[in-house]
Amino acid sequence: MQLELEYNGVAIISSRLRQINYSNDVTSVESLYVLRQSAYLAATSAAGGLYGCNLDSVNVERLLRNSSDSCKEIRRLYGYEGNIVFTDNKDQKVKTFNPLSATVETLLGTGHEGTVDGTEESCSFTQFHAICSL
Repeated sequence: MQLELEYNGVAIISSRLRQINYSNDVTSVESLYVLRQSAYLAATSAAGGLYGCNLDSVNVERLLRNSSDSCKEIRRLYGYEGNIVFTDNKDQKVKTFNPLSATVETLLGTGHEGTVDGTEESCSFTQFHAICSL
């Protein structure tokens, strides 16, 4: 459902603009990010993965499937340099999805669980839960 939110100094007030439908198999949306007139959803469950919704046409399609070669378990999303950055928790990496070319690349991580600081190729993660920009 698309909502319009307004803060009046005391409370947040919302108005329903339109409803956006996606697969009935999606039981949980973990994260949402809006980039260039599209909303991107990280969904869990058997139908999980990365979904894209064109906000003009309200068309929703699955862009990446969990348990695939390019995406084991997507959880959190963020935008960076025109791409969608996501945590792949089962692969222990931070990856990028380029919406224009539909390609996935590893941004950070060795793929092995750990807490090692290092370069993009030598760092490792344990239980990472979010992505942010400083």
